[in-house]
Amino acid sequence: MAGALALGQCSTSSKNSGSAETDVAQNAIGSAIEAQSTQRVPITPLSKGDVLIGMSHLRQVAKTEGLAGEMIYSQNCYDALSRHFTWPKLDQCGAFDLGAAQSLGDSTATAFDKEIAWFQSESAAGRYIKAATAAGEEAEKADVRLNDLETRVTAGHPAGSKGASSTADVPTSADTRHLEEAG
Repeated sequence: MAGALALGQCSTSSKNSGSAETDVAQNAIGSAIEAQSTQRVPITPLSKGDVLIGMSHLRQVAKTEGLAGEMIYSQNCYDALSRHFTWPKLDQCGAFDLGAAQSLGDSTATAFDKEIAWFQSESAAGRYIKAATAAGEEAEKADVRLNDLETRVTAGHPAGSKGASSTADVPTSADTRHLEEAG
């Protein structure tokens, strides 16, 4: 399972390839969580604390590891869910991903195609929904939960802030949207 989520973390392939790898990872996540069905975890409400943990992890990783590190963290977060699913961990992973997606906005930078594809808002939402429904949440309720999570992430996400210091060598999701302007 870990190999499925660690797909080509370092190369900068085309957006189509990144999207295909994102789809493969989402399916692997869903399958692994569904396989835990004999140990179905009761659905717990979305917690503000779990959202804050996810956002805090995003700030830390963005500051120290940049966009590539953010993608690796996200993959590892969902990999952990595939081994031992909990709703709080799903909400932390989701908050991390949605925060990164909001930082990226509609980035068209080409230097980090795979990472940008991983954090596109549809991809981040798809991973979250796939995991939630695989764990037993009804699709409509998973959509509502995702909307609530997005609202909380947006409220806790400082507009226009960058996760990394100006001296970082590797762009973060917040920096990537500015690559083309600087190039």
